[in-house]
Amino acid sequence: MKILPLFLPFAGCTRRCIFCDEHLLTGQQRIPEIPDLIRTLEEYRIHLKPLESYQVAFYGGSFLSLSDVSARMYIESVLNAFSENELEGIRLSTTPESITKSSVNMLSQFPVSLVEIGVQSFDDHVLKLARRPHSVHDVYKAADLLKSAGIAFGIHLMTGLPGSTIKTELFSATEAVRIGAALCRLNPTLVLEETGLHKLLRNGLYKAQTLDEAIESLWRMYVLLEGNGVKVIRIGLCLNSKRDRERVVSGPYHPAIGDLVLSRVAFEMLFLLCSEGKKRYISLPVTQQQKSFFTGHRRMVERLLERSGIRVEYKIVNDAVLDTSQLLEDLCFCVSGGEVNEAFLDPPERVQELCASDEAQHIGRDNVSCRT
Repeated sequence: MKILPLFLPFAGCTRRCIFCDEHLLTGQQRIPEIPDLIRTLEEYRIHLKPLESYQVAFYGGSFLSLSDVSARMYIESVLNAFSENELEGIRLSTTPESITKSSVNMLSQFPVSLVEIGVQSFDDHVLKLARRPHSVHDVYKAADLLKSAGIAFGIHLMTGLPGSTIKTELFSATEAVRIGAALCRLNPTLVLEETGLHKLLRNGLYKAQTLDEAIESLWRMYVLLEGNGVKVIRIGLCLNSKRDRERVVSGPYHPAIGDLVLSRVAFEMLFLLCSEGKKRYISLPVTQQQKSFFTGHRRMVERLLERSGIRVEYKIVNDAVLDTSQLLEDLCFCVSGGEVNEAFLDPPERVQELCASDEAQHIGRDNVSCRT
């Protein structure tokens, strides 16, 4: 299924969050009007394959904070542009406090397949410092309303916000699972030019996460979410142009941060596999795709295992024999505080080696985090 995104920067926003610049992130300086959106959809349509299924997604701002008339107008314009057989559904992103009985009733009249909720954190202190327009109570209420209406929802979470710690970030991931999220986006906080966070940084009131610190939270959050059936659909912001990247003043930006996080997950899986059998050598039957996962970003995991004195030999098979989902569940148990947690989750020397490997520090710390 293909997602056709329509961006509405700051549409419906009642305040400017301390970290946010949607003009930069969407590449649009104004909220598009209906004819603009229809033209964008027609451009997408040219590149669609025959019989390809797709959904239209409204991203940016807080969709349900728009007036009922405006929200309906946007949705109906999409429905009028395509036949019922062409469109699989509509997605939208919004903030928790905008999800009310009235707004959910309105959504129930349309083929809305998913609502992505900009939660960012399940800690009220962190939300207040980030100038978010909602409380944690609003999140729980929103989830209950959407579930009652049979509308699936996703959660946006962030690491490195002011006042946030790895403890609050792992708690947020756990709560996303508990309230029934279908999917999740994970974004480490980046300091963008001329945001409120940039001002705090200049005044010495905020220190951005390093890439090392971000990965420490992100890989654990990924395991907690995926290990409990919540699909992580993206890690990190997508900054396509050099100009956009130059507007990152500080923070753990890396163009392949998702790959780095998955490499860390792969490493911990293999380390756990060796720890359980007290082995320094294992032979694994894997498919080619599984081998690519276990060798990691630019063979990072493979080299790190060698430095740790562990040797893994891969035997390529056509059909999967190794149950990676079970490995993920085992790792999830450990991250959640299982009995072997202390045995392998806090090896600082391995953490440092992983984050220093290859180009892991590219932009992330040397070129970005120190720039003011």
